[in-house]
Amino acid sequence: RAEHLRKVRDAFLGVLVRKLLAPTVPDPTDVLPGHAHIRTNGIDAETMLILLDRMGVSASSGAACSSGSLEPSHVMISCGFTRDQARQGLRFSFGSESTEHDAKQAGHTANRAAQQIVSERA
Repeated sequence: RAEHLRKVRDAFLGVLVRKLLAPTVPDPTDVLPGHAHIRTNGIDAETMLILLDRMGVSASSGAACSSGSLEPSHVMISCGFTRDQARQGLRFSFGSESTEHDAKQAGHTANRAAQQIVSERA
């Protein structure tokens, strides 16, 4: 089960455009196998979450233990990110029913969402 989750998570991370969406933990072995945490460079997580939801992809911002909080992630701040960077964090979780194809599709959708937001700001 853990190996399956790692493959799914790594499939998601593998399609991300790093200029827009970068993992917050450089070594994926330091993260639970079914979890991916990324930072949307220069894009507030709440903006991304709204667009991702409209595009059919579920994600969360902040730590699971502080769900619903509008404060920047205390975990990201503790890891050395600024308050602004901590507001850009997104968490994706994958389960046993998730496939590598699903994860890649979610990654491509996240790329499109980030690009759309950046394009609208230009």
